[in-house]
Amino acid sequence: TRIQQNTIHDWYYTGTGGFGNYGIYYGAGAASPTEISNNVITTIKADGATGNQDWMTSGIYINSGGNIRIYHNSIWLTGAVLRQANTGVSACLSIFSGITNLNIRNNIFKNSQTMVAGTTGNTYAVYCASANTAFANINYNDYYDNGVNPNIGFLGSNRATLANWQTATTQDANSLNIDPVFTGPNDLHTTVAGLAKAGVYIALVPVDITGAARTNPPDIGAYQFSTNPVVTTTAATAIGLTAATLNGTINANNSTVTSGFEYGLTLAYGTAVAGVPASVTGASVTPINAVLSGLVPCTLYHYRAKGVSGGLTVNGGDLTFTTSNATPTSTTTAASGLTGTTA
Repeated sequence: TRIQQNTIHDWYYTGTGGFGNYGIYYGAGAASPTEISNNVITTIKADGATGNQDWMTSGIYINSGGNIRIYHNSIWLTGAVLRQANTGVSACLSIFSGITNLNIRNNIFKNSQTMVAGTTGNTYAVYCASANTAFANINYNDYYDNGVNPNIGFLGSNRATLANWQTATTQDANSLNIDPVFTGPNDLHTTVAGLAKAGVYIALVPVDITGAARTNPPDIGAYQFSTNPVVTTTAATAIGLTAATLNGTINANNSTVTSGFEYGLTLAYGTAVAGVPASVTGASVTPINAVLSGLVPCTLYHYRAKGVSGGLTVNGGDLTFTTSNATPTSTTTAASGLTGTTA
């Protein structure tokens, strides 16, 4: 089962009874994997309450089961909606007790909810009533809470800071505590540099919520926003009868890019070869090349440089070269059939 590429917003409970509200509610089993990915969840509102986790306002609420992959979601809870009379509580991700086998990576969890009045309430990026063994893998997430009485998480007790949360989970070594500065309450695009290419590439999620290909490493959250690698084809060299060297450059723009070339007799190319170096990283222009052999003399070839990063393929422009023509050769040998007037 996959729950993906949804935008869930403006879902309100406006009463005062201390009830919860959820963007996504999961209450199934754990026999088969479920993927919750590439969703944007925002402006989910209710007054919330303590005493029962069902009364908590949650972007995603995992109520039972397990075997769940939560990848590349962006969640922002906002609004002065929590009610002091109920000790209002909210969490971007809420996990009930007894949940197992959770894989949670590359998400942005931001909680900015405040009280209608008073200060008796709590907000969390993640609230987990299960033991830390529920997390098969939890890492590369951005946790940010600037709501009332903010906590990065709850796991056995309130975990106010990222360091506290990392101690509790014994994981999350590459997770962050950065304000994503979303464009607006209903537009969870971010351009914060610290989140760019700060995730880990997951082959199950090669594109973002809009269908844009993700680089390796990808940006954290539902949207891929950082600069893609740049691939340029440059002139071929060492062109001979049956050989040539293809050239190009790659600026990986902090991705990991596998280099290569395509060549052939038409713009369909048809043959691919690996580049040297095979992998390009960093943020500077790196030359790449590939030596070809076994070509046909006096033949025009099309070629282009290529880079692959995660789910993204970037091609350089088309260029051509023509292999050399075979040079005629001649050999002088001794004259024969000599006579007085002929040879």
